[in-house]
Amino acid sequence: MGIVWQRTQEEQGLMQGLFAELQTEVYRPLPVVNGKAPKNDFTYIDLYVPNLLPIGAGHVPFKGTTNIARTFGFKYVSGFEFWKRRATPIITGVVVPAEKKPALLEVPLDKDGHYSCS
Repeated sequence: MGIVWQRTQEEQGLMQGLFAELQTEVYRPLPVVNGKAPKNDFTYIDLYVPNLLPIGAGHVPFKGTTNIARTFGFKYVSGFEFWKRRATPIITGVVVPAEKKPALLEVPLDKDGHYSCS
C-alpha cells in the first residue's frame, strides 16, 4: 500500500462524468441509400463498434474479402490498430448492402481458408 495505491484511490474519487445520462443519446448511423453506404470525409467507412454499421448494411469481417470487394466495387471498412501510442489504419472487412451479404458469403474459399475471386 504505497504511493501508487494512494494515488489510485485519490484519482478514483475525483472522476466524474462529463454529461448526465439525459444529455446523451446513442449514435444512429445513416441508412444505405441506392445500395451505397454513407462514408466519412475521407471516403472511408469507419466501423469501430457494431452500432456504427449503416442501417441496411452488412459487415463481412473475413480475410480475403478485400479482393472480392475490389472485384464487385464494395467499400472496405477501415479500423485502427493501436500499438505503442500510435494508430495504424487497417482494413477490417467489407461493408455491403444487407441484401448482397449472402451472395458475398457464397464465394468459395481458397486452400488457406481465405476468400478469393479466382
